[in-house]
Amino acid sequence: MSERKLEVVEIPVAKVQPNPYQPREKFDEEALQELAASIKEKGVLQPIMVRQIGEGDESVYELIAGERRTRACEMAGRETIPAFIFDVSDSEAVEMSFIENLQREDLTVIEEARALSGLTERYEGNKTRVAEKIGKSFAYVNERISLLNLPEKVQTMLDDGEINIAQAKILLEIDDPEKQIQWASLAARLNLNADQLKGRTQHLRTPKKSAERDKRKRTVTFGN
Repeated sequence: MSERKLEVVEIPVAKVQPNPYQPREKFDEEALQELAASIKEKGVLQPIMVRQIGEGDESVYELIAGERRTRACEMAGRETIPAFIFDVSDSEAVEMSFIENLQREDLTVIEEARALSGLTERYEGNKTRVAEKIGKSFAYVNERISLLNLPEKVQTMLDDGEINIAQAKILLEIDDPEKQIQWASLAARLNLNADQLKGRTQHLRTPKKSAERDKRKRTVTFGN
């Protein structure tokens, strides 16, 4: 990795560009307003992370991490924002952005899944390396990424808290996307827990997938 410029500098908010690999799609407007009010009173307590693109008056700053703080600064009417400027390549910037976002606790489940999927692509499909990079297990990474196989409507329900991850894992064993949506909606409407959903969808879930999952569980149990 190239040498980094680690001093904190004030850069123009107007010259900060969004990160094209930002996995986060939802920004709570009320929370942003609260952060903007805090910034007006106390300033920006944590610098954003950027890299400089171009030189002179034509230069801009691409976000690596800190889009929420940048948006709040715009709301607060600030002209500048404190930043760490990193001298990194395109590839290094992408990797840093994914890892920084994954270490945040305010990503939704699906946003996290997309970030993990993106980082896995950067590592040529090596989920073990991804797990090591973010301090999680291979199973965790694999499980999160698998959620992207659900229909978009079900992913939205998961992000909105209408269903949980345990229910989503059961829905993944159903091959028909329409039935996945149907049962996700039914689980939310009837307030079914994961065990109840599992029992009601037993006839729909793919035996092979269920058997593979049970085999993995047995392997883990015997291995311990």
